[in-house]
Amino acid sequence: MRPIHAVAAVCARLKAPLLPYQEATRNTQEMSSNSAQQRQTWPEHVGAVAAIAAQLLGLVVFAGWWLGIARVVQPIPGMPEMVQDTALCFVLVGTSLLLLRQPYPRRRWRRLAQIFALIAVALAALTLIEYAVGVDLGIDRTYVSSPLQAAPGFPVTRSGLGSAAAFLLIGLALLTLDTRRAVRTDLSEVLAVGAALVALTSAAGYLYGATFLYETDIPGKGMAVHTIFAMLVLSAGVICVRPDRPLMALVTSNQVGGFVVRRLLIGAFSIPVLGLLITVGLRRSLYDEPYAAALLAVTAMAIAVVLVLATGKALDRIDTARTTSERAVAEREERLRDLIRQASDGVFLADLDGRYTEVNDAGCKMLGYRREDLVGKTIMDLLPAADLPRLDASKAALLRGDPQVDEWTLLRRDGTRLPVEVSAKILPDGRWQGLVRDISARKTVERAGDAVAEAVTKSPQSSLRAVLETITMQAKTVADAEYAAFGFGGDSEHPFDEWVFVGLPLDEASRLGPPPRRVGLLSLVRDHSIRIANVPNHPAFRGFPAVHPRMTSFLGVPIRRHGRAVGNLYLANKRGKAEFTVADEQAVERLAARAGTAIETARLYQAERLERAWLAAVIDQMPEGVVLTNATGTTLENRSMQAFARHDTSGDQRYPAVRYDLRLPDGQPVAHGDQPQTRALATGASTSSQEFSLRHPDGRLLPVLVSAAPVFDEQGNRAGAVTIYQDVSTLKELERMREEWSSVVAHDLRQPVAIIAFEADRLGRMFDSGRLAEGSKVTERIRRSTSRLNTMINDLLDVSRLEARRLSLERTKADLASLIEDAVDRLSSLVPGRRVRLQLHVRPAPAWVDAARFEQVLGNLISNAVKYGEPEGEIAIELATQGSQYKVSVVNAGGGIPPGEIPTLFERFARGKTTRGSGVPGLGLGLYICKGLIEAHGGRIWAESIPGKKTTFSFTVPMLPRAAQAAA
Repeated sequence: MRPIHAVAAVCARLKAPLLPYQEATRNTQEMSSNSAQQRQTWPEHVGAVAAIAAQLLGLVVFAGWWLGIARVVQPIPGMPEMVQDTALCFVLVGTSLLLLRQPYPRRRWRRLAQIFALIAVALAALTLIEYAVGVDLGIDRTYVSSPLQAAPGFPVTRSGLGSAAAFLLIGLALLTLDTRRAVRTDLSEVLAVGAALVALTSAAGYLYGATFLYETDIPGKGMAVHTIFAMLVLSAGVICVRPDRPLMALVTSNQVGGFVVRRLLIGAFSIPVLGLLITVGLRRSLYDEPYAAALLAVTAMAIAVVLVLATGKALDRIDTARTTSERAVAEREERLRDLIRQASDGVFLADLDGRYTEVNDAGCKMLGYRREDLVGKTIMDLLPAADLPRLDASKAALLRGDPQVDEWTLLRRDGTRLPVEVSAKILPDGRWQGLVRDISARKTVERAGDAVAEAVTKSPQSSLRAVLETITMQAKTVADAEYAAFGFGGDSEHPFDEWVFVGLPLDEASRLGPPPRRVGLLSLVRDHSIRIANVPNHPAFRGFPAVHPRMTSFLGVPIRRHGRAVGNLYLANKRGKAEFTVADEQAVERLAARAGTAIETARLYQAERLERAWLAAVIDQMPEGVVLTNATGTTLENRSMQAFARHDTSGDQRYPAVRYDLRLPDGQPVAHGDQPQTRALATGASTSSQEFSLRHPDGRLLPVLVSAAPVFDEQGNRAGAVTIYQDVSTLKELERMREEWSSVVAHDLRQPVAIIAFEADRLGRMFDSGRLAEGSKVTERIRRSTSRLNTMINDLLDVSRLEARRLSLERTKADLASLIEDAVDRLSSLVPGRRVRLQLHVRPAPAWVDAARFEQVLGNLISNAVKYGEPEGEIAIELATQGSQYKVSVVNAGGGIPPGEIPTLFERFARGKTTRGSGVPGLGLGLYICKGLIEAHGGRIWAESIPGKKTTFSFTVPMLPRAAQAAA
């Protein structure tokens, strides 16, 4: 509970009217709360037990009549028995009482209970009419003859006069049980008590031998013993079934009246028992009648005196407790009055007219008035005009009994406005009570917190430092400090990551140097705040730099977020006072509680901006086209898709704007509703790698694979869609090249195989015919075709090894100049009639190479020079140095290579347009293999061509380390 509410509760108890007896017995009542609860519930249980007992007794007597059990019908031989009318009435009234045992029975049960009670009343009334008029109506002969009716001593007769009168009263009591009473006495209780008196009268006749009290005019017939007992129980049940009625309420009351009644009832019930005992002694001739009468009188008087004395003593004890309690209440009230006068919150009491009648010292100091100036003023005298309309609504709520806690603005004596929190209520005596708390400091903190929150939310792009500066400025204002600083991050070894200092001009602040480290006083602010009156006197003080301003008082407050430290606030030099107060510390701590969230939010903004920048850069640089579309159709595209954007001129308003001309692979346009992007937005359908064509504004169709998927928000609603366009033109070209290569391989392999097969068949026929003179020519053609086939197979194997990165080299130390000379000699068959010119500018040229692979590369380049160069042109082979590498070049004169084909010369299956149409055999793998072999040696290969003049293929091989050093 907040303190202002606790004081309100105390004041309410002070001004509430006191109930002396209740206050005196309050502790006793609390100690016996369980027994009090039992006293409230046991009467209802008594009513239910009485109803069931009456039902069972009636049914048992009926069974005795029909089964011939005389002892059940007549418990005492020679005494009156219970007739069948009486048994029936017990069943009826018992059932009626059982149905009415609940305080608010259902309507149909109440109607049924009233019918049963009315039948019992009718039977009792007819019986009484028979006695009064002397006419036999025969209601006792309506039952079928039973064995006991014919037995001697059990003639059929009507109920006794007392029984009929008692049932009449009990039935009427049940009929009037839930009627609204107009007087203090309840009619049903009076009737039930009357029935009990009838039964008690008959019981007295049995006890004292007065037969006329229970017998009728028919000798031996009257109210039976068990009828008397059951009637008493039934009467008690009717009285107890409604414990809120006057009689039971008085008996079970915790007040003085209930206490006295219970004491006197004990004495009242003890007197008949005493009379019975005296009568028993008289019948046994222990004493005569005068002695019995005197004994009864003296004993009854003694019982009465004992009851009076005991009751008086108990009442005196209660009165003493009440007096002691009142005295304690008065003392407590006086102490509470002193407490209220000294309370830090203002306490205002006003009369029924709204005029102040009492104000404590805090209230006077708060508003700047003397007590005598405030007493007599009205509430409206202290409210600004703008707040008066709210006063009527607050008064209405107070009059309804609802306590009011609200913020108001009060006018001080000097005209200034003071924000306060008022807790008001109406006291039981009708006076108005208000507890007023000054919340100006809290408002200052709230304004500071709002400024910090605004610094974060108003401009999410603002930096974290700007938020820290706002927090520092607001902390300086809240604590009214001369200087304030904020330290973020850092430790004892490293300066603060962010250090914000306010209170000095920028030029002076810049002379303070780099941010400090978390040492000295700055290191003390960790898990709790710290206040220091004089900084130089503190043991942890390590001194100030020469240009640092002088500081005396100090306040440090940590800022935490979810148990994690996010920074510290440091304040120095309290304005107008020697040191910072506890209120200053609490105010800055409240600001720090809100600042932790603001700092975390600013950090998240900064992290999110960086993450969004990274994501935007990644998406923008992706080779695939990416299109982001929200639910309204707004599109964000990366750089790859901007070249394909166009204006949507479809005019179809059912779908978001479509900025791209998407077509089927055959070039047919795709309807807006069938495009992946539109379907993802409209129906949430996803598309995965579906083939389309994207039309460029210049008319080109680009083959693409399109994937689209909807984007859902946190509530599961479609918020947009993302579409990715993957350019597969390269894959298409590669597929085309593979198809072309397949046909080329099939064609080129088919030719030597066909030659081998043809010549082998021819050679066979020659052997059969004996013509062996031409066999050498046939075998030579078979050998050349086999060699060509073997070369093609080896090229394919080399390609597979390069693709699998399993190409192995057997490198040894060799002289490249010698390798080139030897290779040219062995490859002379490739250049028949052609002049080969060697230009070896360096000798020796030691290198770490695979000689066979080196010769394979050189042979491939020489072969290409022969194939595509001028038939009579010269082929030049040069060896030179290039940095730390050897450069080998093969130059031939000829038509040259178009510039557009040079970038693809070293790709797999690559053959130029002029090459493909020239009829020159080949798979387009030679240069690809050369590139792989040279790169495996650590070098590179390239081509240079001057169309119509010459073509140069060059490659490099790394020198040995010593040779490289010599070249350097």
